Amino acid sequence: MGRRISDSDPSGKKPCAFCRTMRVVVIFAVMVVMLMAYANKLHWLEDVDFTSLFGYLVVAFFFTVLGYRVWDEYGRPKQSQAELDAKRAQREKQFDEIDALEAERALLKPLAATEVKLAEVEIAEVEIAEVEIAEVEIAEVEIAEVETDEAETVEAGIAEIEVTKVEVTEVNVTEAELTQVEVNELDVTQVETAEVEVTEIQASELLNPQVKPESDASADPEQLDLLGFSTPNKADK
Repeated sequence: MGRRISDSDPSGKKPCAFCRTMRVVVIFAVMVVMLMAYANKLHWLEDVDFTSLFGYLVVAFFFTVLGYRVWDEYGRPKQSQAELDAKRAQREKQFDEIDALEAERALLKPLAATEVKLAEVEIAEVEIAEVEIAEVEIAEVEIAEVETDEAETVEAGIAEIEVTKVEVTEVNVTEAELTQVEVNELDVTQVETAEVEVTEIQASELLNPQVKPESDASADPEQLDLLGFSTPNKADK
């Protein structure tokens, strides 16, 4: 189906936004100048009859358009029907290419959206996998730290038990040594006491001598041991 050339630009260029803005600015500038002249703000335009000027401009524009239409209808060289058909076919081909590009873009948009979604899903899966791997590594590290702490605690307990055993052994040895020293001191004290008693007995006998009976004179005197205790005579045995 044929379309007018004004429906779309075959070159694909968009209208110039700056040109449109400048057109609007020029139109408003002309209107402002006309209003200022009407209010006698511009003295150099006081002698200009804008009513007559506007009428002349309208007449000139009318005759310009009329002359262009007459020339386009009767004065322009006529082209053959084949050339017109060729131009029309070329324009139709251009419009068909534009329609095909638009249809391709319309088809590519869902595909692009689907690809973007798939890419987002893949990225999310990769991130989830990385998070899971990181969590597993953290759990392994925590388990290793717990095992290390438990091993250190067991070793510390064993060391404390060994230290306690060593201390108990040292205490027992110390107590045994103290007991032996006390026993030795007690024996020495008893010996010294016995010697003192013997010495006292001998001193008392020297100071107070007594006459022994005849029956006892023939008898052997009692024998005393080192500690001062009497021992039986050999004859008595």
